[in-house]
Amino acid sequence: MGSEMCIRDRRTKVSDDEAVPYNFVHGQKIKKIHVTKVQLEALSSGRLIVVNNNGIYHFVDEKVAEQIAARDPKRIIVAHSNENKVAAPTADDEHYAKFAIPDDLDW
Repeated sequence: MGSEMCIRDRRTKVSDDEAVPYNFVHGQKIKKIHVTKVQLEALSSGRLIVVNNNGIYHFVDEKVAEQIAARDPKRIIVAHSNENKVAAPTADDEHYAKFAIPDDLDW
């Protein structure tokens, strides 16, 4: 009951203005909810987390998600981290960019 109150009170509400579909996996099913472009960017960067409140999905910020995860980690459905982001190009990348990879190369 404590987790449910926290989720309902601290969720980020979805506006219908400029809504775009956002697909995610919950269990073995693909779910779709509509979000704004700003919310989509926040979800992708990990600033917003999707949590499950008895079958209803809500967005919460990172701090609230940490509190929820401490009580019931199964409620956290989607939490992207910055670890999966592509690193900035290095000097080595620029050097090897000069060399073309043949189209018929078999791996």
